[in-house]
Amino acid sequence: MSNRKDEHRTVNIVVLYHEDDNEFKSKLRDHLSVLERDRIISIWDTALIFAGAELSKEINKHLELADIVLFLVSSSSIASQQLWDNELKIVFYRQQNEELILIPIKARAFDLGGSGLEKYKILPPNGQPIDSWGKDETPYVEIKKEIARICEEVKLKSNNMPGEYQLNPEFFELEQSFISSPDLLAMQHPKFEGYSGYPRTMAYFRVYQEQLSDIKTRMKNRRYNFCADNIEDIN
Repeated sequence: MSNRKDEHRTVNIVVLYHEDDNEFKSKLRDHLSVLERDRIISIWDTALIFAGAELSKEINKHLELADIVLFLVSSSSIASQQLWDNELKIVFYRQQNEELILIPIKARAFDLGGSGLEKYKILPPNGQPIDSWGKDETPYVEIKKEIARICEEVKLKSNNMPGEYQLNPEFFELEQSFISSPDLLAMQHPKFEGYSGYPRTMAYFRVYQEQLSDIKTRMKNRRYNFCADNIEDIN
């Protein structure tokens, strides 16, 4: 029954990139548009943030719900303190917890040694950066094929979950509140009150990973059937 219910599930994809690589991002989205039109995937990047919206809140919201993150790798994105101190911390954290798939895409030539990205499977499949192909769009074609394949794996994994495990937006909203508002976490769980004195970033959330392991395990177990009314059950 659950397979039937989730067979048309849309895979959420977020593209992370530096503005210097906007051309690569736009061309990638063009090639993935077929998958988006067929509702196989839903793609989001920062260019879709409306004027007046709070940037960090919008970015974090989409990263927390992403199934796949495509990271366009170049000297610019590797050197971006903004990306590494904010967006990628969330991505690495969720990837380590097997909550999303990180796919680095080599847009421009760069030595990945020491970046932490060398352990991931890199696209394009032959490892050559996209810009080395000139106007040949073959790498985009190969990237699109691989992403389509991975999306099928994501959907299959979702289909194999117990039938009652349906995504509940209320849970993600609550979890995001804990991540972005340490004082809320301290209020609900007094033993973590020291956490509220730190800057409200995922970086410091990770610092307290050990202390928070119990609550995060409980929250993860309730990820698909959590009800806001049960907040006291986490204690």
